[in-house]
Formats: sequence, C-alpha cells, structure tokens
Amino acid sequence: MSTSATSRREFTEGLLGSFSAALGYLPVGISFGALAAHAGWDLASSMAMSVGVYAAAAQGVAVDGLGHQSVIVVITLMLLINLRHFPISLAAARIFNRFSLGHRLLLAAGLTDEVFALDHRQPDRTVGFYHGVHLSCLLSFLVGTLLGALVGRVLPTQWVVFALPALFIALAVDNLRTYPPSRLPVLIGVGVLVTTLSRMAGVLAAPVAIALLITAYALLSRERGTG
Repeated sequence: MSTSATSRREFTEGLLGSFSAALGYLPVGISFGALAAHAGWDLASSMAMSVGVYAAAAQGVAVDGLGHQSVIVVITLMLLINLRHFPISLAAARIFNRFSLGHRLLLAAGLTDEVFALDHRQPDRTVGFYHGVHLSCLLSFLVGTLLGALVGRVLPTQWVVFALPALFIALAVDNLRTYPPSRLPVLIGVGVLVTTLSRMAGVLAAPVAIALLITAYALLSRERGTG
C-alpha cells in the first residue's frame, strides 16, 4: 500500500474513531452560538471566536463578561480557565514530537481536553490519524456554532443546561465497553456533578464542571492504560 493511501486510511480512521466525541461537540457549539446570538453577536463574530479560541467554557465567559466586565478582566478569566492546557500540551508533545513542526502546529491548534484523551488512548498512530480526530471534533463544534448562531434568537437560553451533560454522555458511552464495572460509579458520580454544576448560575459553573469531567476522564484513561 502506498504512503498516500495509508495516510488517507489513517485519516479516515481518525475521523470515524472520534465520532462519539465529535457528536458531543455539536450541542456545545450550538449552545455557544445561541448564547452569542442572544448577546447580540453577529454570525461572523461567533464563528471567528470558535475558530480562534475553540474553548467552549472560555467562549462562554467572553460572551457573558464582555457585556459587564472590562476586556482585560475577560481575557484574564479566559486565560485562567485555559491554564490546564499547559500540562495537556506538555503531555501531548510526547505523542507529537516525532512529527514535523507544521504538523505539530496544526495539531496544537485543534488540541482540547477531550481530543487529548482520544489521542492519549492511541499514542503510536500516524499523523494522519490525529489530524482526522482533531478535524472531526473541530468541524462538529463549528457546525454547532453556526446552527446556534442562526437559530439562537428563537432557542430558549435554558438550552445551555444540556451542553455539558451532552458532552459527558458522548464520552462516557464511547468508553463504557472498556471500563471495568467498578469504575462505573465514578462516571455516574461525575455525570451528576457535571449536570448539577451546569445548572448553577454564574460564570464559573461551566469551567468547574468541565474541570471535574476532565479530571475523572483523564484518571480513568490513565488507569486503563496502565492496568
């Protein structure tokens, strides 16, 4: 099989293998798009934010905060929320350091918590596979943002309540077959916390819920990989 054919096959496997996680990004993107539309953002601004930031929690802070806080405060909050990307990036470098600089930059642009968890499960794949995983999740988030921005003004604000639980469920269902039964209570417990926190009022509810989800998912993934 030629190198190009192998790359295409790996890319396709990455796209298909990340389907569950990518599906979870759709309601999250819709929620952000709807929030931005309710706040008076136009379509171009919403899409630019999703392309340039690609971090739902930080984008939610931006939408909510720009109407009430200074730009410096909003940027500071966004940076604090995304501080977790430093250790994630260091860990991802162990997987991607065998690729060229151009590939590493593209992969870094699409690196999120859930995407890293998917990459970490298969650390020896080709660069095409990882591009497939990253592109699948990014496109789903962008499509969600587009849909949310277009119909956001007629959607109830309460739609946001379902975004974090939807992402958690998509990740959990994708992994239930491989987790031992003794770990299911952990997943269920974190799911309840995520659902509860996502219903709380305030800017910090979403980041805290996401942090809980990331921590539990990463710990379980690491234990499964070393078990």
